[in-house]
Amino acid sequence: MALRFRPPGRAEPQNALHETLQDMPWSNSSIDTYLRSRGFDRELHEGRWPQLEIVVHHHEEEFGHTWYRLDCAISFPGAERYVWHTSKRLVHFRERLHDRVKEELSPEDYARHFAAAPFARAGGLLGTTKRLDAWCVQLARSASEDELPRQLLVLVLCFIDAPRYIAGALPFCMDRSLERLAHRIEDKEWFVRYTAVQAVAQIADTGDPRVTSALIDMLADKEAHVRSAAVESLSEVAFKYDRAVHKTLGSCLEDANPLLREAAAQALALVTDCGDEYVCLLLEAHLDDPDFAVKRAVREPGEP
Repeated sequence: MALRFRPPGRAEPQNALHETLQDMPWSNSSIDTYLRSRGFDRELHEGRWPQLEIVVHHHEEEFGHTWYRLDCAISFPGAERYVWHTSKRLVHFRERLHDRVKEELSPEDYARHFAAAPFARAGGLLGTTKRLDAWCVQLARSASEDELPRQLLVLVLCFIDAPRYIAGALPFCMDRSLERLAHRIEDKEWFVRYTAVQAVAQIADTGDPRVTSALIDMLADKEAHVRSAAVESLSEVAFKYDRAVHKTLGSCLEDANPLLREAAAQALALVTDCGDEYVCLLLEAHLDDPDFAVKRAVREPGEP
């Protein structure tokens, strides 16, 4: 069974965030947290390693540029296969992936991995899609065989906009996973906390109260990215909220960060379908929010 993710799109913030993450310095704890949140941890799967697929099928012209579509997947033997797609320009491939892979690997290691799959030539010449496909297939094969340095694997997963895989990766080891994530949520690095929130969110629909409690705690995080991720994660299980969660989200509507207010409004808007008058009153109080995105989220309930 394949679970499909909504593609991040070329102009959405998630792509910009992935580019930011590629450029930031990575500590060992950040690397560990990110890889675990995507399921790349042998301890989570009885010694097994995820299988990564990256295929470049075709390209399309948009906004005066050529975009190459990547069809990607992560899977484990006997588990669900997660598939998604994203699109990148040739300059993205070259500067943000190929050149950095080449920098991270020694000349000997690069030749060992890619001797039979030369990278695409500059200028988008005939055969570019085929060359990109062969190179990406080999890159995914090397990742699947656990032959890439950990930081390089993070770079690859960021580039392809890898979704949070933990929902399929952890159902058989919930307790151990929550214990691992608990101390990450208190880490001093905002990105470690951010990926921990994403990881917790992927198991939110299990109904475990520890998950919801952890997400609520992160609503007060000092970093806007972390707070927004917590609110967005809570919105995914909106129909399971109780009044305490509604009140907490309502307080987020007063936050100075418009991204957080928008996410809180979207989360609460999802609950209006169940006829909760308290939630409706919370939203009505913010119909004139100064931020257009927040105002739209309040006025268009159920359409995050």
